[in-house]
Formats: sequence, C-alpha cells, structure tokens
Amino acid sequence: MELDFTFFAIAIPAVIFAGVSKGGFGSGAAFAATPLLALILEPGQAIGLMLPLLMLMDVTALKPYWKKWDGPAAGALIL
Repeated sequence: MELDFTFFAIAIPAVIFAGVSKGGFGSGAAFAATPLLALILEPGQAIGLMLPLLMLMDVTALKPYWKKWDGPAAGALIL
C-alpha cells in the first residue's frame, strides 16, 4: 500500500462519507466506502481498512442506547 496523494484523495472522502452515512444522513450507505477504496487498493486491503472503522462506528452508535431497548423485540430482530 503506497501512501501517496491519490490514496488520501480517495480515502479521506470515503471515510467521511462512511461516517456521515452511519450517522443517519445517508440512510446506511456506508458500505459504498469500501468499493471507493477498492479503486486504489487491493479489495482485501480496502476491506481490512474499512472493517475496523465501521465496527468502531457501530460500537459508538450503540453506546447511547445501551440497556434502553425492549428485550423481546431486540431478540426477535437478532433471530
């Protein structure tokens, strides 16, 4: 992975787009950041770069709602 201008020109907007869409403005379109990164990286590298970021975004989004959900309804959604 070469960290040149092209990498940062695509990676920074992709991560910002993922963050904004995970925040509710883009209706869950954060998955589009990985194909954007795959334009300049190997697909495995793009997934490896975005997966930890997306997981961190999920954890931080879950924190305000911790123990404020209906247990049976959450269980039905998980199953």
